[in-house]
Amino acid sequence: MMAWVALQRASALGLGRGKDLEAVSDEIQKQVIEKGIKEENGREYLLESYESNDVDAGGLLGFTSGFLQERYASGTREQIEKHLAAGPFVYRNQEQRYQWKEGAFLLCSFWRINHLIREGEMSAAEDLLKEILKHASPLGLYAEEMDPATGEFMGNFPQGFSHLGLIMTILNLEAAKKDSRYSAMPDEKKFSRLGATVGWKGVVSGFLRVPGTIPLLWSGQSKWPG
Repeated sequence: MMAWVALQRASALGLGRGKDLEAVSDEIQKQVIEKGIKEENGREYLLESYESNDVDAGGLLGFTSGFLQERYASGTREQIEKHLAAGPFVYRNQEQRYQWKEGAFLLCSFWRINHLIREGEMSAAEDLLKEILKHASPLGLYAEEMDPATGEFMGNFPQGFSHLGLIMTILNLEAAKKDSRYSAMPDEKKFSRLGATVGWKGVVSGFLRVPGTIPLLWSGQSKWPG
């Protein structure tokens, strides 16, 4: 799937021969749809790999990137929620969750919210975001992973990917609430319009766009071990 994304972006940037890149990306998409989609109870969803019957949180990027058609979107999200979600948090995959005992990944949890936004499920997306915001550290920071049962951070802290996911999700949700047409766009069309999303400018931009998140930095609802 990400090979398709890379070729699509390369074509958009004018790198290589556009027609050749498009042809190869079309072949990749066709093969994944033919071999990587499973049907269960009338619902179709994207598998982790051709040889597996499991799902992977990366499947949430299929719809938001524009790779997956709408017919597979909700089915893929529902299977990921069924097997990988714990409250507002999402684990990377079943092996990492059950065998390696990893925590839920914050970035994957934000992918789920952005998937809901593109589906038009604004209320569900906002509720999940509010729940995640309650688990920020006293400084408003996040680690790489979270133990959903205890609220304790796991992995690297602070984790850049987690904060990038947070900023992008806040900007995405606010723009979608203002313009329903925006929510239906794939990622590359959305974020080219948002301006600063990374670094200190991205952080400031996120808080200015959603002032209601600022008080959460001092909220007593934040959890921090010790």
